[in-house]
Amino acid sequence: MASTPDIPDTPADPGTIEAGANQLRTIAATITGHGQDVNAAVNTAALQFSDVISGPIKDLASKNLGAFQAAYASAAYGADVTHSWSQDVQTFKTERNKLFANWQWDQSHNFAVPQLFVPGNATAAEAKKVTDAYNSQLSAAQTNAANDISLRAYQLLNWLRDQANGWAGRIQRDPTDADLLALAKAGGLSWGSYIGFGKQSDPSVPPPLSAADGQHAADVIKRGPNDPEYAKALALLGLVGGYAVWAQKNGEQLTAGELAYLKALYGNISRDDLLNATFGQNKAQLAALGNGILALSNEKLGGSYGDLPQYLRDLLDKPAVTSRVDYIGDQITSVYAVHDLASFEKLGVLLGNADHNLVGGTQFSQNLTNRVGEIVDLAQRVHDAPTGNPVSIEDANNHGDPFNDLKNFGNVQNAAQALIGVSTRNHEANYHILSGDLGVSTLAELTHFDWPDKGVAAAGLVNWIAQDGTNTDHSSPEYQHATQAARILVQALDNTTTDKNGYGDTLPSSFQNFYSDFHKNSAFSSGLANIANTYLDDFAEDAPGDHQTRIGVDGSLSINDPDRQHFLALVGADPNALKALSIKAGEYEAGLLQDAQTGKRDPSTVLSHVANLNGELAAAPANVEKIDNYLKYQHDSKAYSDTLYYVGVGKAVVQFGGGLIPGGNGAPGLLIGQLVDAFTHHEIKAPTLNEAAAYQPPDSQGAGHLPAAYDYLNAALATGKITPDQLPAQLVDNSGAKPHLVGLDHFNDPSVATSLEDLTRKLGGQAATDYIQNYDTQSWIAYQRSQGSTGAAILQGEK
Repeated sequence: MASTPDIPDTPADPGTIEAGANQLRTIAATITGHGQDVNAAVNTAALQFSDVISGPIKDLASKNLGAFQAAYASAAYGADVTHSWSQDVQTFKTERNKLFANWQWDQSHNFAVPQLFVPGNATAAEAKKVTDAYNSQLSAAQTNAANDISLRAYQLLNWLRDQANGWAGRIQRDPTDADLLALAKAGGLSWGSYIGFGKQSDPSVPPPLSAADGQHAADVIKRGPNDPEYAKALALLGLVGGYAVWAQKNGEQLTAGELAYLKALYGNISRDDLLNATFGQNKAQLAALGNGILALSNEKLGGSYGDLPQYLRDLLDKPAVTSRVDYIGDQITSVYAVHDLASFEKLGVLLGNADHNLVGGTQFSQNLTNRVGEIVDLAQRVHDAPTGNPVSIEDANNHGDPFNDLKNFGNVQNAAQALIGVSTRNHEANYHILSGDLGVSTLAELTHFDWPDKGVAAAGLVNWIAQDGTNTDHSSPEYQHATQAARILVQALDNTTTDKNGYGDTLPSSFQNFYSDFHKNSAFSSGLANIANTYLDDFAEDAPGDHQTRIGVDGSLSINDPDRQHFLALVGADPNALKALSIKAGEYEAGLLQDAQTGKRDPSTVLSHVANLNGELAAAPANVEKIDNYLKYQHDSKAYSDTLYYVGVGKAVVQFGGGLIPGGNGAPGLLIGQLVDAFTHHEIKAPTLNEAAAYQPPDSQGAGHLPAAYDYLNAALATGKITPDQLPAQLVDNSGAKPHLVGLDHFNDPSVATSLEDLTRKLGGQAATDYIQNYDTQSWIAYQRSQGSTGAAILQGEK
């Protein structure tokens, strides 16, 4: 018997079920005083339940609004669940019919078996053999097709049963936010349920908007703020933005209805309609418009760059600044054209008011960063141009006077800062910029600009590297992109190649330009300190033997000595960033030293890492001072000279507790930015003269014996390898969470220092002796290797 598929059905009828939903909608309408006018009660995009109540029962309802709302919400929710169930049954019926159609198609195409062919000269036996083989093949193909369709049919039936059980469970209890979210995703959540359960202030439940709502909102926006529905339209848009922020945080996406709403809204207004909305609006309305753009552009929220209206893509796709060569007399000059600066300034108002955590899409963010870089580069040229020799500007779009627009530097600063603060939130976009052909030039444009916030917003272009580089899964795209970007950055910032201008003058190298720019935009120094902190293991390991900075086979960074020297000098462009990094290095070293004591890490590796890192950090202040003196910058030696002291502070905080900030956080874990702020506000204690003297860089080999013995003994105390009663009482400090050695400054006297070294060797045996001797040698070599001879030599990439 020929096989046929088993395609089960369900007695459930979507029409009958939907009729039940309509009955519940009618009940909801009656509760709110709308009689049979279901649409007025349920489908009004109201902002409050009281908006749904009709005139005749307003007084009655107001006396017991909670009861009315609860009854209304139950009826509306019942209607939504019933409607969603009817939609699922309809989906089942539709998909079931497709299975029948598939079977009929298979039959009509002979189940993909080639037609029977019997050669004309075949004998009867041969013909029978060919025919039998054909029938066998056809039967097998028919059986396989029937079995496949039967399997899919029962999978479909099981899906329907699961949906039925899910909806049944939801209807039997008070709905949770997860229930309402499931309804919204299924397209079944109504305004009745949304308003009835008071979800207007709950961002975890998306508003049930549609393309028609978006078209209506666009019409309202085009009529302007005087339209009576204007505030309501933007309030509804604000609900979408609120859900977008929640969805981003929780790994969800916008619903299909919300995406359709946003596309219809932005797609049916003009660029002027959108950007002119920046005038006279309150911050919530500006935020709603800005959030909508970011959400619609974000691939992770279900949107895309292509979903944005063409007028926004045109603004972001094309260069904001172009140039051409012209002749003034016999002189060649560059003439710059500015493309619609005013639109970027207005866009800055919208996006600057958007939620500070909401991320735009990758292509959107990448394009926006590139456009900002172009604008600030030209604006800085105009701002810095000497009197009588202005930059040549022309208006590419006949939008006014671009030269005066650029000369209004404060407006450009504010707009650019708002825009770059948004665009650099997207880590993937930042990676594509830094790894692209124009990555270094874009970084240079952003670091060179006079940012009002000292580069805090713009430094987002590099700050993400430190965050994503902490991913413990080294095969993850986040870690790999971060580490690749870190390598690119380390090498790009170290470029000491110089060129000459048309007059034969030597131009500053990229490294010198970055160093100068980091002095005025100190947030970039903090950003590099963050990166160094994330990759401390790589800064601490021995430099690669072939002197090439690269990513190793294990996925980690290998950094050559000049790159380390220059990178730390750029961190040192802000002394507070260098001191903050020193504290984090101390925390890192404390962990290493304790791991060596407990056998978790190889002692020789620990020794090498601690010695290298201390040598590099000890040399950094002197390198910075030499560069500053060469460039004739003001230099406060005291602000830089205590890196090793702060390394010690970091160790002490990890090993023995105690607060870095009086009255504040008393444990490790403060971020680089928090530490920089604390240093800026003088909340972290500076060393006394004696303490500073104890932590000076080594002046000769042998100077590393005391700090090595001190660190070794403290790590042994912290891990319980030795106990306080094994030490002279005058050497033990019992303040803090654990007993520890008194401060290193107590051993400034050479004879006292020698006694500590002898005690450490006695208690620690050969391991302690080896550590003291080898640390002294390796830290001295690292210090000498990391020092530059002069500021000019460092800037030129020489020793």
